[in-house]
Amino acid sequence: MNSKLVFMALIAALMAAFISASWIRGAPSQFPSIYDEEYESEYDQDFDDEIVPVFDYEEVEEEASVLEQATYVVKSGDTLSAIAARTGCTVAKLVSLNNIKNANLIHVGQKLTLCGSSPSPAPHPAPAPAPHPAPAPSHGGAPHGVNYKQCDSRWKNDKLGFGSNTICSAGCLMSSVADALAAKGVKIGGSLITPGNFAPWLRANGGFSGDLYVWTAVSKLHSARYEGQRNLSASEIDSYISRGATLIANCNAGHHWIHAYARSGSNILVNDPGYARTSYPLSGIVRYAIYWF
Repeated sequence: MNSKLVFMALIAALMAAFISASWIRGAPSQFPSIYDEEYESEYDQDFDDEIVPVFDYEEVEEEASVLEQATYVVKSGDTLSAIAARTGCTVAKLVSLNNIKNANLIHVGQKLTLCGSSPSPAPHPAPAPAPHPAPAPSHGGAPHGVNYKQCDSRWKNDKLGFGSNTICSAGCLMSSVADALAAKGVKIGGSLITPGNFAPWLRANGGFSGDLYVWTAVSKLHSARYEGQRNLSASEIDSYISRGATLIANCNAGHHWIHAYARSGSNILVNDPGYARTSYPLSGIVRYAIYWF
């Protein structure tokens, strides 16, 4: 009896196992293996499809070519007037297109927008905040000029040198030197020197190469010695000013010139021909041109 029951139980177990195995083989797989043929073929299709680029590289290259034709990178020995002549532009147009503050000064590596391009108009410089009253200078403080403005209505439209610039558009350097000479009481034709009478005097006396100011020409008007240009420490500024030197400072990343007449702490006090400023931080000065009048 017992052996018969055991035999029947064994048969039942075998039948149950067979039924279970058949159901598993026939049932759909809820979580298919990554090796399933259907999914493998879908993956293959995904990777075999052509990848369409987001950018049209030919169009980008074409635009880059146009950009290259519309700009010029300044090289050693270049001047704005020479670049204008080579590219069929004018100095005045290059000054306007590139928001250049001083046509006498451009830098190697500087990228210039040329005539015929359509750049976004250069923003007008934000008005300088009203300066706080300047503290009493710690060094210097001698009579320091008239504070001439290059865009004064009396001469703003007057010709600068032999190019197309006016005193207003590119005369910050010449106006600063005129201001320094006025501090010494220098006159032209019996009248105190101004940007208005200094520019034509310079044109008649070798003071311009194109529109570029010639530093040594002023010696024909007034006993003057041009020492050159270099960086100065605070103590060197004090030394030069105390000994009577005139400093014409270059600022705004090399694009602007001002007449510096005294130092006050970490600032240089100035007559600025282009802006309503009375001082600049020493750290904002690129270099100083040194005159002995």
